[in-house]
Amino acid sequence: MTTNTATTKAEPAWLEAARRPRWTLEVAAQVVRAWEEEGGTQSAFMRKHGLPRERLRFWTRRREGKEGARTAMSFVPVE
Repeated sequence: MTTNTATTKAEPAWLEAARRPRWTLEVAAQVVRAWEEEGGTQSAFMRKHGLPRERLRFWTRRREGKEGARTAMSFVPVE
């Protein structure tokens, strides 16, 4: 029996962990990096790998907030 390499694709290492109900920071970073490397939309990427799109959106927004992509609100005195 021969195996066709086109039908037996190796899954990325992060994919098994990403299918679990909760992601760790490391798994989230791997998924976001893989999406950025692949390009395209979040929906297409998550659909391709069978993952919920909302989770990738959550982690990309969370990362943007931590990396300072958003400016923090500051106190403005009113006179």
